[in-house]
Amino acid sequence: MKLKLIIAATLLSVLTITSADAQIIRKKTVNERARIHNGVRNGELTRPEAYRLHRDQRDIRRDIHRARRDGHVNRAERMHIRKDQRKHSRRIYKAKHNGRKRF
Repeated sequence: MKLKLIIAATLLSVLTITSADAQIIRKKTVNERARIHNGVRNGELTRPEAYRLHRDQRDIRRDIHRARRDGHVNRAERMHIRKDQRKHSRRIYKAKHNGRKRF
């Protein structure tokens, strides 16, 4: 009986963690899209910079769709997506703070 309870609790925690990771990835994607949009609106990003950043976003979305294709995003796929998101976040910051202004 105890073994069944332990297995059920472990399975529930794994599913919760996986769901939380998916929400974090989704929130990060929405946040980065908003940062790019605000940079364009404020004039901090030029059109070519914004285009490159949107292209990077598209590549991340493509990676997410490929990972979901089999119905489950495994740990390695999540790590790859999160690494790409961190790299893209740094690119957004650098592009917004490079001193180039849109006129």
